[in-house]
Amino acid sequence: MKFFRRNIFTILLVLALIFVLGFSAVTYLKQEQLLTQKQLELDAKVKEHEDLMAALRILQEQVDQLDNAETKESLARQKLNMIMPDEMIYVITFDRLLKDDE
Repeated sequence: MKFFRRNIFTILLVLALIFVLGFSAVTYLKQEQLLTQKQLELDAKVKEHEDLMAALRILQEQVDQLDNAETKESLARQKLNMIMPDEMIYVITFDRLLKDDE
């Protein structure tokens, strides 16, 4: 009877150990999978951050170029047809010249 109890105790102990090790292995594999997934997400976010920083640098360079006084004046003249206060604009039309030639 003692032998039978000892065998049952040993069998239960082995089964409990197998259960604990199996549960630990499953938990480890799930954590490893989650870690891999999070690492991939982190890599994607780092890449996105680097791309955004590159775009920000390009935009900052453009802002710096537009902040130049000569560039502002050039854009005002070309896009807005603005002139300096002491300047005069002369418009030359060629209609009259063409009529005289005929």
